[in-house]
Amino acid sequence: MKVSLEPATIYLALSATATRNNRALTPFTDTLTIKVHSDTRIFAQTRYFAPNGEQIGRGPLPPKVGEKTTYWLYFKVDNTLNTIENAVLTIRFAPTGVGWTGRTSTSTGSDFLFDPFLQVTSWVLGTIPANRGFTQEAPTSALEVYVVPAPSMRGAIPLILKDMVLSGKDSFTGALLERRYGVLDADLRSDEQGKALGFTIK
Repeated sequence: MKVSLEPATIYLALSATATRNNRALTPFTDTLTIKVHSDTRIFAQTRYFAPNGEQIGRGPLPPKVGEKTTYWLYFKVDNTLNTIENAVLTIRFAPTGVGWTGRTSTSTGSDFLFDPFLQVTSWVLGTIPANRGFTQEAPTSALEVYVVPAPSMRGAIPLILKDMVLSGKDSFTGALLERRYGVLDADLRSDEQGKALGFTIK
């Protein structure tokens, strides 16, 4: 058996021979083609200070009960083998004490579309070419959110997003894509400057 690997496709060349009553039978050969799905990943972080040290959040840090603190959420979408079509990143806000200020920034696709009734916002990326985040620059976006903690949240880390889902279609395999990435809170793990000031609600 020989195996050759090309971008997004694996070819398996199969061959077999057999004998019956010491006589060779006709050899069997076949080729199996396997299309490989693209792998996409979302990287999300909450920041009060930008990577260059500029203060981009506003309000008390650590956050305080009954007072508004704003943060910026940053997103980056990596994609490996194949082009993804009709790509949409949908994020659902936490049900208590969290909202969107309306300020956003996107490197590609449309701006964020917000549904206040469902507490959901969507970033329509459209087409994500292959190798984004590897040999090519990945799509990025950011949006500003606010947190107004309730008394019951004292001592907790503010939960900002309860769900993140990237959907689309792999243009090579034809497979529909849906990747879920879970929650995002305000623990500021990527923001050392903000983390040093505190992140649990006072």
